[in-house]
Amino acid sequence: MQDRRRAPIDRPFLLGAAIGSGLVARAAERGGADFVLALNAGQIRGRGLPSVASMLPLGDTNADMIEIARRDIAAQIHVPVYAGLTVFEPPARLSQDLRRLAASDVAGVVNFPTVVHYSGEVRRSLEAAGCGFEAEMAMLAQAAALGLSTLAYVTTDAEARAAARIAPDMVCVNFGWNAGGRLTELVPDVSINEAILRARTIARSLAQEAPETAVLIEGGPVVHPRQVAEICAEAGTRGYVGGSTLDRLPIEDAVYDRALAFKSAARARRPERPRDARLRRLEEAAGLVGPSQALEEALARLARSAASGGHLVISGPPGTQRHAAARVWLARAGLEGRLSILDVEEQPAFETGIRLFGRGTERAGLLEETDGAALQIEPLRALEPRWQRKLARFLDRGAYTRYRGRVAIAPRPTLVFLSDLPIATLAARGRIVPELSARLAPREIVMPGLTERREDVPDLLEWLIAQAGGSFELGPSALGLLMRAELPRHVSDLRHLVDALTASGARGTLGAVDLDPVLALPRRDGEGASSRAAERAWILDALRRHAFNRTAAAREMGISRKTLYNRMRRHGL
Repeated sequence: MQDRRRAPIDRPFLLGAAIGSGLVARAAERGGADFVLALNAGQIRGRGLPSVASMLPLGDTNADMIEIARRDIAAQIHVPVYAGLTVFEPPARLSQDLRRLAASDVAGVVNFPTVVHYSGEVRRSLEAAGCGFEAEMAMLAQAAALGLSTLAYVTTDAEARAAARIAPDMVCVNFGWNAGGRLTELVPDVSINEAILRARTIARSLAQEAPETAVLIEGGPVVHPRQVAEICAEAGTRGYVGGSTLDRLPIEDAVYDRALAFKSAARARRPERPRDARLRRLEEAAGLVGPSQALEEALARLARSAASGGHLVISGPPGTQRHAAARVWLARAGLEGRLSILDVEEQPAFETGIRLFGRGTERAGLLEETDGAALQIEPLRALEPRWQRKLARFLDRGAYTRYRGRVAIAPRPTLVFLSDLPIATLAARGRIVPELSARLAPREIVMPGLTERREDVPDLLEWLIAQAGGSFELGPSALGLLMRAELPRHVSDLRHLVDALTASGARGTLGAVDLDPVLALPRRDGEGASSRAAERAWILDALRRHAFNRTAAAREMGISRKTLYNRMRRHGL
């Protein structure tokens, strides 16, 4: 049976769970965790606050964590438990705390909350007051003397070398607070490449100065198992400690899953509005799917417009399914398969008018050629004002003359105008002449964006995945993420997401965490910062390709080894 007072550091890969409750500890043990860290950050996350709040004086941290580690966690699991202690209390009381732990089933101590998460003047002040990293290492040394196991949190090579002097059982290289999830909008301070470089440097230092110490990683940009495997393989580290990634994110996703599953039970029982089966099939084939009121109202307006006859304007930003709506309208109007299209932006403005109205006696225009059929004109804003006025006169009078023609022509085409802006907006910006605006505004149907039809997202995604031939589906947690108002605004955004997932070879049921890499946004830096970030990334990429061999990296980059060293120093590498 495993010794509950020692982590099995001889194993090839170690997994630690930094949590704050017995419930999560039991689940982590069943999942294969080799040890558990009882940290106030885990308790804070359980209260709905971000991990960073654990650095605030919200209670008697040491007393609370000793009791939780002893009573709620160590008594319920069979793997070693480490209690997170801080040095922000009198030395005599800290010694008493350590003796209490040594007399319990708790295996060891970890320096958390830790000063390594502070920087600048705050950290300098804490160090000067005797509450800094040196005091934390002294606490761990005292714990080791009492027979307790120790784990030291570090962020830099200098801290790792200082920790090596007390030879802790494990060192955890922390890359900052986790950037994953949706409780906060933290941006990681380091990239995966920078994390690899830092972990590699620290692992090499500890291999020389404390070869029995196992080096683990945690935090920052590391939110997915493949990133852990990547860093451990390239940096030579021995394992991973999961905090938010093992409790908050999975719990958020699990609650999403269950709540949305119950919610979908009511949705599945919603009675369908009566509609002709053939027309419903047409709508589904065009991708106009979903139960939202906004979509139902748009489809009802399309039906009324098709039944009454006349011309049509469909407006809405790209990705609001204007073309799909036009196809459904044409089918309802009995004009399916009888459509010509004029793309106004594909040819010069003058040629557009000739193509539309014809010229003299030798050339007929599209209006004549589509007599009794349908002509789709897009985008409306790009049509030159003189041709807009000529169209308005045709709509008023029912006849026109060709360019440089003399004979009145009276064809009866059905005109379908597509616009990426509503007519009112075009009019306000001077992009449509008043006489045409007056004729078309009563015939306009504005297609809703996703912000108005969030409940359609599951049906839309199912349709898009089928169209893309994907071998995956989105679970409730992923659907819950995509149904949030601040995320994809139009169907085209969902289509790009599905295309990216299909191209990545995604399979099975995907959760919210599987979407994070696809939905990740670039960091918002200024131009100068972007330039510096680009050079830093360039250097790290080259170093990584050559297993951090500086000579080979410099050769590939076309610079001298000295220049590479200077640039690495400039970027803090």
